[in-house]
Amino acid sequence: MKRKQNDRVLIFDTTLRDGEQCPGASLNHREKIEIAQQLARLGVDVIEAGFPIASPDDFQAVHAIASQVKGPRVAGLARALEKDIVRCAEAVAPAGRRGRIHVFLATSSIHRQFKLRKEKAEIVRLATAAVKQARSLCEDVEFSPEDASRTEPDFLAEVTRAVIDAGARTVNIPDTVGYAVPEEYGALIASLFELVPNIADAVINVHCHNDLGLAVANSLAAVKNGARGVECTINGLGERAGNCALEELVMALRTRNDFYHLTTGIKTREIYRTSRLVSRLTGMLVQRNKAVIGANAFAHESGIHQDGILKERTTYEIMRPEDIGLESGTVLVLGKHSGRHAFRDRLSGMGFHLRPEELERAYARFIELADKKKTIYDDDLVAIARDEMEDAAGIYAIDYLQVSTGSTTVPTATVRLKKGHEVMQDAACGDGPVDAALKTIDRITGVAGRLVDYGIQAVTIGKDAQGEVSVRVEFQEGQIVSGKASGTDVVQASAAAYLSCVNRRFMLNASTRPYAVLGHPVKHSLSPQMQNAAFAAMGLDAVYLAFDTPPERLGSVLPMLAELGFAGVNLTVPLKETAFAFLEDLDDSARRLRSVNTVSIVEGRMRGYSTDGEGFLAAFREEFNVTPAERRVCIVGCGGAGRAVAIACALAGARELWLLNRNVGRAERLAAELGALMPSAGVHVAPARSDAWCAACHASQIVIQATSVGLREDDPALLPAEAFCPGQWLYDLIYHVPQTPTMRAAHTAGAHTANGLGMLLHQGALSLKIWTGRDPPLACMRRALLAAMPQRSAAAGSV
Repeated sequence: MKRKQNDRVLIFDTTLRDGEQCPGASLNHREKIEIAQQLARLGVDVIEAGFPIASPDDFQAVHAIASQVKGPRVAGLARALEKDIVRCAEAVAPAGRRGRIHVFLATSSIHRQFKLRKEKAEIVRLATAAVKQARSLCEDVEFSPEDASRTEPDFLAEVTRAVIDAGARTVNIPDTVGYAVPEEYGALIASLFELVPNIADAVINVHCHNDLGLAVANSLAAVKNGARGVECTINGLGERAGNCALEELVMALRTRNDFYHLTTGIKTREIYRTSRLVSRLTGMLVQRNKAVIGANAFAHESGIHQDGILKERTTYEIMRPEDIGLESGTVLVLGKHSGRHAFRDRLSGMGFHLRPEELERAYARFIELADKKKTIYDDDLVAIARDEMEDAAGIYAIDYLQVSTGSTTVPTATVRLKKGHEVMQDAACGDGPVDAALKTIDRITGVAGRLVDYGIQAVTIGKDAQGEVSVRVEFQEGQIVSGKASGTDVVQASAAAYLSCVNRRFMLNASTRPYAVLGHPVKHSLSPQMQNAAFAAMGLDAVYLAFDTPPERLGSVLPMLAELGFAGVNLTVPLKETAFAFLEDLDDSARRLRSVNTVSIVEGRMRGYSTDGEGFLAAFREEFNVTPAERRVCIVGCGGAGRAVAIACALAGARELWLLNRNVGRAERLAAELGALMPSAGVHVAPARSDAWCAACHASQIVIQATSVGLREDDPALLPAEAFCPGQWLYDLIYHVPQTPTMRAAHTAGAHTANGLGMLLHQGALSLKIWTGRDPPLACMRRALLAAMPQRSAAAGSV
């Protein structure tokens, strides 16, 4: 009996259950929660969180995910045993109606004969009894006949009919050992719709393993023949050769919608981010030529292909890298015939902006490397640029290195270093060529470092791959410094990594903590003056720098700063939303605002925060000695800053909110979001007319100006004086101008006014507390801001 088919395929993610069973991919409790939260952002329909009966840790993980993760259904796996089902029901209970018990029992002849030693009738009885027990404890029950692809089709149909009658609302047809081929598997799914009369009462899922490399192909064949749920994992993780890869299945359905005419609820721009998170936490690297998400998936080396891509992308690309969240875009692989212009553009595209002399040195190294390697990958360029940026800032540079080693030779190294115009040379013996080179560097620099950690790995592919050397060096003062360098000669790279540690000890006394603000543009930022003054007042050995970073470069710049030892970063417009999409670890404020202005870096791990809302509330309270609680608030401008302020006011208990924006659609979207935060309050959108704006402003007790109007001297007042009234509070988020035209108009009407300098102060103070854990010196930071104000142009930018 065929049922009416819909065009939506449900995505059942089992990364945390079947994926974790992949050897070497074990996850701890916190990591499972982090992945589950990202799967919810990805938009999966069901998260199979674990096997609760397997261990107390598995139970706790499933229970915690059911409690904390909102959106998807949360499933636990259970054998067709009473104790398994009861334990599973307890684990998924916090999810309420979103909880699911997934019961399985083998049905194939080989399993019946050798594993279970049971006849067909007994299998049917056990399966139906398990489903009925699960339904008595949980509304949503799924049943899987294990090894279904090797089960007799008639018997499989009998079991399917019986478990649906018993209450299963999903029946999964697994290819447990990856034995099926697409034509056969698709026909098996189609036969169920012919042989099972009550099949319209359940969703048919499929769960395919990749032993023959056919998991995705089998899953696609199944959905073409009526299945409407696919069980898959991120990066194709799973037992043995793995499972159907979620990213491949979803992008196949999306890219070939003309053939399948099917959709999913997956937010594909979260795919790359999810893949990276799972890879990092499980330690299972993604192969470069992996479909959709591999490093080579959007890389082109052939000159013909590159020419076609540059003229029209679709000549050689069927997907856009942006569609999976890969903001770096298409990669045109460089070789030794590439010129300086292409080399500079590629580095710029990865976030490296070298000075002319640095670029020349880096290009020379690139040509030298290209003579040794057939292909130059982005990883090679990152290594060259990073090393060049560190070398340029260093005190010592390697001018020459020669080592002698062998089974009958005492390892000896001769090293020549340059320090400015001075050239120094020495030689030393060691236990091996690397040890000899490092001891020679010690002799020349007069600094004795002890190697406490040494690691090397290939950062590119092929026999001519570059090796990346990571070292941690302890100096006599007990200070430990980390360094990295890369090259096809690992001895040279080891010496360069060690020397970078020596240089950083001289530059930063090995204890100086670097911080930065990134923006585009950023040269007018007042944050360096404010934060450096704070560091001095707090007695901290730290420095705060500013780097101009276009949004498309952020994905490369943040990891580079983490590698270079930066402890924290601030982000200004237009990078706040970009950072939210890039960072994996976010606090509640950043996740709520979908924006990041502060990044904390601890041991290379980045966590994003937003201090915008809290900074505004602190500044407003300090300036006017009032809060938005129980007051009518009018917000002009619903962009990034306006949205942050609006949400802050809603959470602070504003009684009524009026939203004014030239793009009324943007204001309406924000109003819908605020309605969920403050259902008891009124949220209104004013039409884009001057009379409506004046009326909304005049009726409000608090007015917040969150647009860029007023930055230029010739800007008119955003609202006329008659829009304001005596006793109102106007807060203008622009801080580079002491008094904007809108502030002057409000002041004329008798309103209290303030600019956004206080918000900048409190945002920065909150960032400082996140980084250091200490109360910031507000008075000192305020003085630094006021002192810097006359040096800034009125055309600089808003908060």
